[in-house]
Amino acid sequence: PPMPADHAYSAWRDRLVNELSKLDDGVIAVGHSFGASIWLKYLSEETPTVKIIGIMTIASPYWGAEDWEVEDYQLREGFATRLPDVPTYIYHCRDDEEVPFTHAEIYAQHIPTAKLRAVHTGGHQMNDDLRLVAEDILTLQ
Repeated sequence: PPMPADHAYSAWRDRLVNELSKLDDGVIAVGHSFGASIWLKYLSEETPTVKIIGIMTIASPYWGAEDWEVEDYQLREGFATRLPDVPTYIYHCRDDEEVPFTHAEIYAQHIPTAKLRAVHTGGHQMNDDLRLVAEDILTLQ
C-alpha cells in the first residue's frame, strides 16, 4: 500500500496496523530499505493481529549503526527475541551505494536464525531483480 509521506515511525506503524487489519493469517512481511527497517521495528514491538509466516528485508538500514543514529527508528536492545519465530531473510547487495552491506551483517549478528542472502552486484535496488526473494517466498507457501 502507499505509505505515509510522514516518515515518523508512528505514522508508518499506524498504516501497518490498518493494512494488516484487512488481511487474513499467512502474511509475509516484505520490505525494502526504510520500509524493511520499519517492518522489523513493528514486528519486534507490536503484536500483529494476523499470523506472520515470513520476514523478508531488502537493503535495510540498521538505525544505530555509525552515522545512522535516528532514535525514532532504532530497534530496542534484544529486538530479535521479540520477532515472530518465522523464517527470516536478509537480502543485501555488496555494492549497495545507499545502505552499506555492513548493515546486513549487523542484522545477521542480531538475528542468528536469519538467512543472509548476500548478492555480489545490484546496488540498492538489486538491479530490479527480485527472483531470489520470490524463490524464497515460494518456500513459505
